[in-house]
Amino acid sequence: MYRKNDILYLVMQLIPGIDLPKLWGELSKNEKVSICEQLRRIFSQLRAIPAPSPSYFGSISGGPVEHRFFQMDGRRSTYESAFQDIIGLSSRHGLSFTKARRAE
Repeated sequence: MYRKNDILYLVMQLIPGIDLPKLWGELSKNEKVSICEQLRRIFSQLRAIPAPSPSYFGSISGGPVEHRFFQMDGRRSTYESAFQDIIGLSSRHGLSFTKARRAE
């Protein structure tokens, strides 16, 4: 992490290795349980981060969500419909910052 002009930056990089889904079948039961427990703790901590307001859904910085998933080509997409459905739920359900990877 480093700070520049009163903005704190977190720099990450990809670490080479084998993807967990490819390795899963070779792991022992104890190794699988250990991984699941670690992931449960990590996601519990992430889900405990409160949203800036009860109905907020967006980037943690308050700006636009900069991700190819949200890019539009001028047409209303099924992603936009799903996103609006989520927004509709936000007033009834608490939100948490959890990242999920979309299946390819």
